[in-house]
Amino acid sequence: MPDLPTAVDLDLRLVHSFTVIAEHRHFGRAAEALHITQPSLSREIHRLEQQLGARLLDRTPRGSRLTEAGQVFLPQAEALLRAAAEAIARAKAAAQPSRVTVGYTAGLIVAPAVREMRRAGRGCLRRPQHPGLAPRPHLDSARRRRSSPRRTGHARRRPQSPGRRVP
Repeated sequence: MPDLPTAVDLDLRLVHSFTVIAEHRHFGRAAEALHITQPSLSREIHRLEQQLGARLLDRTPRGSRLTEAGQVFLPQAEALLRAAAEAIARAKAAAQPSRVTVGYTAGLIVAPAVREMRRAGRGCLRRPQHPGLAPRPHLDSARRRRSSPRRTGHARRRPQSPGRRVP
């Protein structure tokens, strides 16, 4: 890995604003796309140019154009924004472990798959999120399984007390 400077202070919001101006080639249209005012966008670009120490854009009567430094910076800026988005997505994915939900119907053998998931790791199999609901196959499910590729089932709330029945 190449040596990185000890402190890099580059605001990604400013970099994004620059890429939008480069796309639209016009401060007014870029400001509209970013939902900010044109003077605010001009100040952002001025701050970015100060951070970089180079002029990136020239304003013309018909819009704006990239300077040579802007042309060099644009592909790097786009790659930087993609890398930042990917880093965020990977961090979020690592923070939220994957979860697999296994659904089944009556008569379907899932024991080998369940055994394999148990072997894969603890906490892999959990109880249903709603323990008060119990799966109940549809009364006509055997006939429907034979005639339709769709699998259907219904759930009902378990009775709270032994003497109470839920329709």
